[in-house]
Amino acid sequence: MEKSYYKSPIGVLEIICENDALISLKLVKNADKSDNETILIKEIRRQLSEYFSGERKVFNIKINPQGTKFQKLVWKELQKIQYGKTKSYSEIAAAIGNKNAQRAIGSACNKNHILIIVPCHRVISKNGNLGGFEYGINIKEKLLNLENITKDECKSFAPSIDNNSRILILGSMPGVKSLEEQQYYAHPQNRFWQVIGSICNETKLHEFDYDVKLKTLLKNNIALWDTIKTCKREGSLDSDIQNETPNDIKSLLKKYPNIKTICLNGNKSYSAFKKYFPNLLEKYNCFKMPSTSPANARYSLDKLIEEWSIYVKEAINV
Repeated sequence: MEKSYYKSPIGVLEIICENDALISLKLVKNADKSDNETILIKEIRRQLSEYFSGERKVFNIKINPQGTKFQKLVWKELQKIQYGKTKSYSEIAAAIGNKNAQRAIGSACNKNHILIIVPCHRVISKNGNLGGFEYGINIKEKLLNLENITKDECKSFAPSIDNNSRILILGSMPGVKSLEEQQYYAHPQNRFWQVIGSICNETKLHEFDYDVKLKTLLKNNIALWDTIKTCKREGSLDSDIQNETPNDIKSLLKKYPNIKTICLNGNKSYSAFKKYFPNLLEKYNCFKMPSTSPANARYSLDKLIEEWSIYVKEAINV
């Protein structure tokens, strides 16, 4: 068993791991002298830091919660509550097939020893009240405020890139589905993965797991990011974007000098890039591409593949 601590904005978190899995993450008053820095604990620290800085919405950590069969059933259901969303005790009870178990649901939440990753803070009363919380309502309120449930606040995520990347594809701002999943082009009707799959001779790319999709692009020297870092937008339409701030694309290009070509996915990506980085338009091979969004009904899939192939194939085959 390995134990360590993480000083978070809500207090000191005690991390306990066993057999390569997290078994406990809870608030404690003080850290003792036990402090093991295993690879797993370092990864947990990293993901917690990203969560508290607003850069992570989904955790990718193996957990092994300790409890009764019923408690484990409830905790598994809690993990389905998305970042920035809440569910009531009655909704959780219905989801596990026991509508009369609301009180037991509350008890299971209080017995949860893996704070944040098993998000018991996202369970509230049916009337909208916060309900109870093992560590006090103030901590529950802080976590909910941190996740910012305001629906029109949007923040893009980290680029997919490596030192071999030669072409950078920039979207505008991920749509609602992509932000929820924390995945580029997650909307099932967005044709991006089909287009790129055809160009890279991976016609089933759109059916692959997300990690494999990204690895396939990197294998073909293709990097992904967005022109916009933050904005306000209700829904997914680019035309509804307001109060935008750009990503630091200049610094990214300086860090990865092998990139020579930039493809801008759609009108908004291009106009934002032109507005904030006019000098880069002359320094790099920049191309405004027809949007792969389902909103771009003027372009069939075949037409998109034809247009994108002209510039992407040439860049990746250099």
